[in-house]
Amino acid sequence: MVDENLPRRFGKYTLIRHLATGGMAEIYLAIHRSIQGFEKLVVIKRILPRYSEDDEFIRMFLAEARIAATLNHPNIIQIFDVGSVHKDYFIAMEYVHGEDLRSVVGAMRKAGYKEFPPEMALGIARGLCKGLSYAHDHKGLDAEPLHIVHRDISPQNTIVTFPGEVKIVDFGIARAAMKDMQDEKGALRGKFPYMSPEQCRGLDLDQRSDLFSVAIMLFELTTGRRLFKGKNELDTIKRIVEKEYPRPTQLRKEYPPDLEGIVMKGLARDRDERYSNAREMGEALDEYIRDQKLKVSALEMSRFMEELFKDKLAEQRELMKEGKKLADIVAEQEAEEITEMDFLDMTNIPTTGGTPGAMSVTSSGVIHVAPRKKTSPIVFVVIALLVLAVGGLGTFLGLGVLKARRNAALSIGVVQVETSPAKASVWVDGQKQGKATPTKVEKLMVGIEYVFKITKDGYEPFEKKVTLSKENPKFSLKADLVALSAVGDGVLKVSGKPRDAVIIFDGKEQEKRGKVTLTGVKPGAPHTLLVQHPEFEDFSETVRLKAGEVKKLSFDLKPRPLADDEFLLTVETDPEGAAVSLDGEQIKGKTPIKKRLGWKRTLDLLVEMARYKKHSETIKPKKGQPLLVKLELEKKKKGGGGGGGGTAVGGKGKLALDSQPWANVAIPGVGKFVTPFQTTLPAGKYKITLTNPGGLKKVI
Repeated sequence: MVDENLPRRFGKYTLIRHLATGGMAEIYLAIHRSIQGFEKLVVIKRILPRYSEDDEFIRMFLAEARIAATLNHPNIIQIFDVGSVHKDYFIAMEYVHGEDLRSVVGAMRKAGYKEFPPEMALGIARGLCKGLSYAHDHKGLDAEPLHIVHRDISPQNTIVTFPGEVKIVDFGIARAAMKDMQDEKGALRGKFPYMSPEQCRGLDLDQRSDLFSVAIMLFELTTGRRLFKGKNELDTIKRIVEKEYPRPTQLRKEYPPDLEGIVMKGLARDRDERYSNAREMGEALDEYIRDQKLKVSALEMSRFMEELFKDKLAEQRELMKEGKKLADIVAEQEAEEITEMDFLDMTNIPTTGGTPGAMSVTSSGVIHVAPRKKTSPIVFVVIALLVLAVGGLGTFLGLGVLKARRNAALSIGVVQVETSPAKASVWVDGQKQGKATPTKVEKLMVGIEYVFKITKDGYEPFEKKVTLSKENPKFSLKADLVALSAVGDGVLKVSGKPRDAVIIFDGKEQEKRGKVTLTGVKPGAPHTLLVQHPEFEDFSETVRLKAGEVKKLSFDLKPRPLADDEFLLTVETDPEGAAVSLDGEQIKGKTPIKKRLGWKRTLDLLVEMARYKKHSETIKPKKGQPLLVKLELEKKKKGGGGGGGGTAVGGKGKLALDSQPWANVAIPGVGKFVTPFQTTLPAGKYKITLTNPGGLKKVI
């Protein structure tokens, strides 16, 4: 669950804003403060509580940090620190102001861009090659190669910064030849549409696997088409491992042949035919950029990013200012408070007869004694003089500090908060206080304006600015809360076409498709609605609701144009409700069915329905074209089996199936299984297809 009590201290850091929550960790923006006003923004990656007790997970987490912390390159996110606060393990890493490539593409689509700027695509690919070249060649402290492979180069792990830099994120699944990582050998990790063939097969990986991923991204950025994304993970793997994939010039006739050569060499299915290392691939890109006299620079990329995200940048600046202000308040509240007795207690100050370490008097009059060291006679003389000086100033310092402390005590105020009704939450400058009303908010400084906000479910928020003075260090704040006309939170009703569209609200995918009622929507805050369907263009909108508002929002997605490597299959039957299979794999749903599919020269179509004869035929779709199949199903004769190997009436049998290695099993008209399994089937003939994510396939 997201921690709402921000900002707050976390060890030597102050967490000021929650950024994201992933599968294993929460990401926070934080401030690291040190001496003399030193401040640095960092990103804290804190593992989720459910993993804190998992020793194996902690070992892997720390192994990630050990690898990543050794990397120091402009195109790789820098790791600064690793540790734990109580039982919360974390990594502190470099904060970069930018967006991941997936967000960049999404913003471009929203802004109406038809294609990705080629100069920017080449700049991103070149930056990835530079960072990977450094990581792949990196050596440990013993000067031995670490053999680092990132294994998850993808748009999500590629950051484009507003100054125009490219950064690789998350070497968290990088596999180095380190003793404590060898049990991960053969583990299949990463994002499937950006995996190499050898990674899909679970083979040992080297640096050329990362280059295949870079080539996929360069292909997609320069053609505007996805390369390997299938309808599911198995289909995606099959496209990578065994199916023929298109050349860029097949998708865009004007695509530069020299650039196509670079892309296709990086995409060679046989890794021995790819670039041997990232440096070689980067040099090929540099040569192409020079030959074409393209304007590829950080300055141009920076201008593009700032124009694309100008509205978001303005909002982020305001959030940053507010976060900094709140962090300053936390620092003031948690600063060490020295009492009057502390100032007068001299037990820690050595007498003139001792031999302390070096001492200094700070601007506030506090005496600091450093650890004892071996010193020369000259240093002893200096220390003796300093001790005498402190002794002579003792009365002055003691009285001066005590007076200053008493004056400071008088300037600390209290606000008494009472509400009707009681048990409301109190927020001061955005920070939630510990107790509900009635309550006191203490240790407030005079002369500083505080914003008090009072909230309670079912009531309108109450807000008031309070400034205490030396003359009036106490203040009584009373609030009569006004009940909302409806429920305090808003309600958003979303519906539209197509009815099986996926609805994503504030990053969370909803279970229902096409129509959903969202309750508990916080009023006043911006919320993101995203509607997706594989056959249609995305729909997105930012929504703000008033307290108690019930809002209806409808969508009508626009069909996504067919790519040259796709076709649209529509199967209509009379009567409706038949099951449809292609090449032995059943399509989800019943007729009428409309499905966007990857193009193939021929496909075996099978249509089945209880009490009707099976229909089978071979279809020959055209690239980038729709194909309509309309069928009038024929009823089976009473007492007979249907045509085409249909089931016999009354008889049943058992099917038991096992395989080495394990396999996914598809039986058209029956269902899907995983070996080994056993099931009961009506008597008849069946086509059984076995597949394995490693690329194996068998039809029986």
